[in-house]
Amino acid sequence: MIPVGAAPVKESLVSRVDKVMERWKKATAPMKAKSSHESIPHAVQAPKDVFTQCHPNNRADFQARVDTYSSLYWFAKPAELNLLTCARFGWINTGPDELACKCCHQTVLCRIDSRLGPEGARKVAEGLRGYLTTHHLDTCPWKHNPSPKSFAQVNFWTPESALAEVHATIQLGITAWQLHRLSLPIQLDDSFQADLQHHLAVPTLRDVDEVLTALVRQVDPDSRVEDADAVVVACLVLCGWKPAITTLGKTSSGGAVPLRCAQCNRTWAFPVQDAADESRAAHAHDVDGTPFPKRVKRSPSVAKLHPLHEHRWYCPWLRPAHHGDQDDHVDVPGWLQCVQAVKATLHDTSASADKAVSTLEHAAQSQGDGDKKKLPAAALAAVKALLDFT
Repeated sequence: MIPVGAAPVKESLVSRVDKVMERWKKATAPMKAKSSHESIPHAVQAPKDVFTQCHPNNRADFQARVDTYSSLYWFAKPAELNLLTCARFGWINTGPDELACKCCHQTVLCRIDSRLGPEGARKVAEGLRGYLTTHHLDTCPWKHNPSPKSFAQVNFWTPESALAEVHATIQLGITAWQLHRLSLPIQLDDSFQADLQHHLAVPTLRDVDEVLTALVRQVDPDSRVEDADAVVVACLVLCGWKPAITTLGKTSSGGAVPLRCAQCNRTWAFPVQDAADESRAAHAHDVDGTPFPKRVKRSPSVAKLHPLHEHRWYCPWLRPAHHGDQDDHVDVPGWLQCVQAVKATLHDTSASADKAVSTLEHAAQSQGDGDKKKLPAAALAAVKALLDFT
């Protein structure tokens, strides 16, 4: 016997289940479509957060981590904790003496007590250096998968690649200097000039200036950069500095061109003066057309420039990487690799010139020998002419 009211109860349960399933389908299907950027025209893709992903072999991601370090938060750290080493293991700088991994959300406080002696500070630094690996969670992809050591080095595989980088950076420097002139008479540091002369293997400092000027003229023969400024530009380029100008013809910090090293993440202001202002001052006239009287120029103090000293002390442009981060195949700092590449071109040019001179001398000698061979025949012809005449 079927109880009264059983059928309506069964129908209500089925209908309720159907309604729930229908609501679930309506709720999930549109959500999937709305969250897909492919299904929405002109949808703006969200920027990739490089810090929450582990791409150890991506140089751009490595550079993004390096850019998080500043002298305000990461100051006077020992070689074991230089920013290049920390960035290799996936750490970014998030606060004063603080490292963070955005993959496993771990943090490391790398503060070294200033009251410690050199030996104590070294032991603390070595312990913190080990934390760069061990403090990642076991599930973190950075724990055993750091970026290559070559990322923390300046490594040109061939002299040709080093020279190509030098030429490209000089072109960038020429662009920065086209509308600018140095505001102070810049002189290269004596020790730096001596190092250049030694590594270029040229007899005098004047030869050094000629080599560097020719290097700039080779890139852009029509450049308006003066010879003295060309030497400075070449030295900055050989030492790894690039002008970081956003607007051509305008300085960003009151008459200074910011120069930046991507390796040690250091930026410093190089003083310049707008050539347009100087030209207007030179051709300034009064209302009646008479030129303004010239003012007596004060002799400014000569600024000594040592481009290598502007780097952070651990920068691979200045010295090879720390022994724990050094590749077995790279033991030469970046600036010396570039200087050696320029030196190789000098030797190639010299060898070509010597070969050309040797070829000319050989041709002249051959021509002289040919004249000597023709001399008896010419003498015999002259004798015959005399005999016929008589």
